[in-house]
Amino acid sequence: MQGFRAKCRVGALIVLCIWITLAALYGLLKPVSNGCVMTYMNPTYIPISTSAHLASPNSQVWVVFVP
Repeated sequence: MQGFRAKCRVGALIVLCIWITLAALYGLLKPVSNGCVMTYMNPTYIPISTSAHLASPNSQVWVVFVP
């Protein structure tokens, strides 16, 4: 009788662990539905002028601005 009770406890513990794991995975993997639709944002490139002794003739500095 004690062996059966121990097996039931182990089985219940395993079922509980599996249930918690599946609930955690569902919470992590489900998509967030807040009504927001992702859109592509076009970046704006702004050239930055540098002094002659800092820049080589083949390089430019750009700042990317995404509104």
